[in-house]
Amino acid sequence: MPIVMIERWDGIDAKKYEEIRKLAKWDTDTPKGLLLHIASFADGNAHMVDVWDSPDDFQRFVAERIMPAVQQLGIAGQPDVQIYPTHAILNPGRL
Repeated sequence: MPIVMIERWDGIDAKKYEEIRKLAKWDTDTPKGLLLHIASFADGNAHMVDVWDSPDDFQRFVAERIMPAVQQLGIAGQPDVQIYPTHAILNPGRL
């Protein structure tokens, strides 16, 4: 069953997000299990929502790609991450 990941990362603005994205390459080398990723920014903080095939796919991506990028960039702090089982997913293609 897919899961939804909801994350708030204080102190990560759009510029830092782009630096992480460049190193982790999730948009050019899609990680196994990622179904949807949405990022937004408010008050200097990142707010993200993902849908993954499984919690294991998400955790593997974090361990293998996100954390090495964060460490390379010297970014301190940890995000607040919540994971829930999905009940329903609707994506009518209106982006």
